Amino acid sequence: MKRHELLNKALSLVNLINRKDFPKYGKGWLSEKSTWGVTDLESYTQIIEEIFNSEKTISSRFSRKVIYKIIDEAVIEKKKENEEFTEVTAGLVFDQLQKTTPAIHQVLAPISGIRLDNNEGELSIGAFKIGRLEKLDFPIANTEGYYVKTSIGNSYDRTLSIEKAKTAFEDFARLILFMSGKGDKTILIRTGLPLYPSISHDRMYVETNSFQVTDEAGELSQSDISNRFLEKIPVDNAFFRSNEVFSELWQIHDKRQKNEGITDIRKRILNAALAIGESARSEDPKNSVIYTCMGLETLFSYDEGSIFQKSIADRMADTLAFIVAKDKDSRIVTNKLLKKVYAMRSALVHGGEKQLTNDYATINTLLRMAIAELLNNPKYSKIKKIEDIYEMVRDAHYSYQD
Repeated sequence: MKRHELLNKALSLVNLINRKDFPKYGKGWLSEKSTWGVTDLESYTQIIEEIFNSEKTISSRFSRKVIYKIIDEAVIEKKKENEEFTEVTAGLVFDQLQKTTPAIHQVLAPISGIRLDNNEGELSIGAFKIGRLEKLDFPIANTEGYYVKTSIGNSYDRTLSIEKAKTAFEDFARLILFMSGKGDKTILIRTGLPLYPSISHDRMYVETNSFQVTDEAGELSQSDISNRFLEKIPVDNAFFRSNEVFSELWQIHDKRQKNEGITDIRKRILNAALAIGESARSEDPKNSVIYTCMGLETLFSYDEGSIFQKSIADRMADTLAFIVAKDKDSRIVTNKLLKKVYAMRSALVHGGEKQLTNDYATINTLLRMAIAELLNNPKYSKIKKIEDIYEMVRDAHYSYQD
């Protein structure tokens, strides 16, 4: 169906209604003299979505929020004029968007859970800049604290820029968690308001928990109220900013955000590190297990195109053991542990019942070691794609059989 036909179909679902009935409609428009409502909101929404999906260039550059708003405005304008769309007038609906040129947007948000110990200005770390809220020209919060900022290039839509920046800010937190190597849920980095209240330069208040325990008769047997305080992470510390082992991750992430070329293995390394960071910060053990396995699959998944293949878990276990294990016994332990964690993942996603353990944290540590090896060991310096690693694993396997 052509664009003007879809627009006219949406137009047919907008009708004059009694003003007192306006609250009953999911979508409508008010003016001084008339009131319109969408009589079939589900069909209307499907039509708008179909228009959105059919406009490939526009939908790749602008958010649904922007495009839906323009369509709504065009539809009600035609309704007021008592006209239908023609091919020509339908072509003008997105005329202004088509003339929009790309820009670079600097997106900034308040951030909790971090601190600067040795930097009074704006700290640069990978694709991000960190600074003091109170030094901003335009206030974004009514309290002291920090902001995180990133640049979104080749952007046509500020709304999409914000969405991309939100993802980037999540990546920032995940990479900090990954680099820390901590899986004890004592790191909490979050963007947005309200900021976690500061107790001191290096500590913040997070939450207060209150619980009661009663017996079967309802008699109180215990009550507990506790405050949760966590340390703010010193992101200007060399351990995070210029980590000898993992600092390349900031560079890879920066290149990805700028759409610069990255090898297959570097993409895998970055995405695996992000998955491990998410596993480490999630307070739901189920999510932690799933993200750990996502990290494994992201780093090591490979379809050899052969019908004679080991299982996914076997291949990942062999590859992880090859990179991090130094002797036969440690390879066996690594292999068994990975399969145990992957079995938990399979039970979770397929609706089965399986006892959850914190073994995923050990796999996170092993994956962290594997990423360190891939980034820094000269043995892997020429690796560009995952096939190269599997070739090394095969060679090693055959040598074991000599």
